Amino acid sequence: MAFLTLEGVYRDGTIEFAEMPADVPAEGRVLVTFLPANGAPQQARTTAAGEGEMRESLRQRAFAQMKEGVPLGGPPYPKREELYDRIAP
Repeated sequence: MAFLTLEGVYRDGTIEFAEMPADVPAEGRVLVTFLPANGAPQQARTTAAGEGEMRESLRQRAFAQMKEGVPLGGPPYPKREELYDRIAP
């Protein structure tokens, strides 16, 4: 069965669905997520100015990581003869 999302209200230890689900067996596994009281997700509450500041800080951090570079090892590099010696004849 595919995932099914239903809206409901938690009241006195029970969940009351806004509408009854169709094609759901009498017993099944569920996941319950409690949303904030005002109904807006926490992440959606950011203002446009706050979002702009957050993007700018992420951009600056990405540029700093690019300037730092990615460590790929480094010297001393093996000589060609040493590389061939590693391969068993």
